Amino acid sequence: MPPRTPSRTDPLLRSWVPYIILTVSLLLTAAAAHYVHAILHARDSLRFQNAVYHVEEGIRDRMELYVAALRGGAGLFAAAGDVTSAQFHTYVERLELPSTLPGVQGVGYAARIPRTEKSAHEQRRRAAGAPAFRLWPESDQAEFHSILYLEPLDPRNRRALGYDMSADPTRRAAMERARDEGAARASGKVTLVQEAGADRQAGFLVYVPVYHAGWPIETVAQRRRALRGFVYSPFRAGDLFSRVFRDQAESVVDFAVYDGPAKGQLLFNSEEPERPPSRTGLARSETLTVAGRPWTLEFSARPEFDAQTDQQIGPLVMLIGVLFSLLLFVVTWAQAAARRTAEAATAELRQSEDALRQANTAKDEFLAMLGHELRNPLGAISNALEIMRARGINDPALSRAREIVVRQVRHQTRLIEDLLDVSRVTSGKIGLQRQLVNLSEVVESSAQGLRWAAEEQGHQVTLSLPATPVLVEGDPVRLEQVVTNLLHNALKYTPHGGRVTVSLAAGGDQAVLRVRDNGVGIAPEMLSTVFETFAQAAASIDRSKGGLGLGLTLVRSLVQMHGGTVTAASAGPGQGSEFTVVLPLAEQPAAAPPPEAAAPTAPTPPSGTRRVLVIEDNDDARETLRDVLELWGHEVEVAADGSLGLDLALSLHPEIALVDIGLPGLDGYEVARRVRAAEDGASMRMIALTGYGQPEDRRRALEAGFDSHLVKPVDLEMLSTLLRER
Repeated sequence: MPPRTPSRTDPLLRSWVPYIILTVSLLLTAAAAHYVHAILHARDSLRFQNAVYHVEEGIRDRMELYVAALRGGAGLFAAAGDVTSAQFHTYVERLELPSTLPGVQGVGYAARIPRTEKSAHEQRRRAAGAPAFRLWPESDQAEFHSILYLEPLDPRNRRALGYDMSADPTRRAAMERARDEGAARASGKVTLVQEAGADRQAGFLVYVPVYHAGWPIETVAQRRRALRGFVYSPFRAGDLFSRVFRDQAESVVDFAVYDGPAKGQLLFNSEEPERPPSRTGLARSETLTVAGRPWTLEFSARPEFDAQTDQQIGPLVMLIGVLFSLLLFVVTWAQAAARRTAEAATAELRQSEDALRQANTAKDEFLAMLGHELRNPLGAISNALEIMRARGINDPALSRAREIVVRQVRHQTRLIEDLLDVSRVTSGKIGLQRQLVNLSEVVESSAQGLRWAAEEQGHQVTLSLPATPVLVEGDPVRLEQVVTNLLHNALKYTPHGGRVTVSLAAGGDQAVLRVRDNGVGIAPEMLSTVFETFAQAAASIDRSKGGLGLGLTLVRSLVQMHGGTVTAASAGPGQGSEFTVVLPLAEQPAAAPPPEAAAPTAPTPPSGTRRVLVIEDNDDARETLRDVLELWGHEVEVAADGSLGLDLALSLHPEIALVDIGLPGLDGYEVARRVRAAEDGASMRMIALTGYGQPEDRRRALEAGFDSHLVKPVDLEMLSTLLRER
């Protein structure tokens, strides 16, 4: 095949790549910032709604208590008939209004007085000890509702005695509703007759009707005839709602109360004119019915609400995203510039067609290698190692080298799985492969791996390990991550020539690992947040010298997954620090566990010959897998794409088909669906091979018709088990 001639548009397209990356990064940053803002706004809205609920419930509960007290007064008149001033005084005194019903001006009784009895009524009240009593204001109504009692009888309330409340249309409307409906009813906004001086407030009253005992009150007409008077309470709205506001001292909302179902007459407003509004702009309107009267409550967030919000995170996310986008742009632009320079230098050195073909071939191979899935090379390596094992290696050094590669392939595979999904790492969703682990060997391995870093910085690293094994049940790879991260932090944040001590001890049922250094130390206020993700502090050991601030967070997550704890201690900046990991010890086994470096268990070749079809577009993976299967004694056919694989599956009728998902032409899902749709396709055992192992990928494979789902690089022991199944 002749070499591909570069298009004139290729350099132009490559020159646009950094700008495309910058545009995409900025768009993703904007989307992330918008998402964070939406989440925080939703949380603020919920917190605001909760505060509104508490204030609204406070008003409702308080008014229900007042109405209950008035009903008790009405019950007193119903039970006692004629109630004297002294008896009424005793009843109200027992209510302990200042402590149990704060905000109410008092509890009173207004008697219904026919016009014909007005003079006699005034005479009786004067004779009863009120020589200046008179029914006021003067009017020519057929009946009056004169205030007889009003407790506590302080100078303010004394001014209201004798007042005919039916003379005021607003009060009269509330009394008529209470009389006709036989229930507590509130009036609209009024000015109380007790008001005097400059401190005048809006007010309202609540009435409970009192009927003659024994009189029928089933109908409106009967209730009008049976009406004797009203037990009522006058309220100064400012005093009442200010007390409610004080009771909700922790509230972060202002509220205004209006009489009526819409913004009508203002009864109360807690907002101070000179106070700045909340930056969140949260507001809400509610309708509350009190004693049959609708009130409109307008709520708005106070400035104190802003102190508890995290809305500043959104701009911070945007700032970090923009900085990251610019950094990525600079890197890609530099790479593009370097590539242009390299291509220009290569063009100058090309002297013949052979040299040009070799350069193009090398470039194409390089680009093809970059396009491969990360898992495919590991799969081919794993298969090749199995072939080496099955063929036999007599040289002990080569055997050890093969075992090291096998172990590192497995480790690298698991690390790739975590790196492909950072959220799994930070949210603790890493699966542990538990086994008995000698923690001393893990510490030694980690220290050996970082020896170059210690020597480069002139640090003295001291290990203090017990003579006997310290066994824990855990994942050796994850435990090595824990020790390596802690030791790396100690080396990184200790000045040149410092000392780092790593000690391990077993006591009781716990293993205790300590990593101590004489480095920069940790400020006291940071000790409680040093393990938090993206901890924001200048002295944060996890962020002060760069990085994403995930190292110590990952340490804590992994330790907790192993059932342990990790803590940090420091005497302060410049005093060094100490990290302590405590893990539960494993029960001692009958025999010592095999060291991690031992050869991995070789897969057991399945007994019996099976007819197997391998559909895989990656040459190395396909051929090495065929060699492994043939070494196990199976008859193997292979196909390099989905169309050929489907033809072979329908014509050869193999017992088992191993199908890659990412195939050219027909993908693995479509191959499985068409096989299952064939007349005799139901009996074939189909196993999916994929580089993705999320639950969604497994679900799609099973829905397409696969019987099993294996993640690359394939676990050969698991594959061997599946091949043995009938």
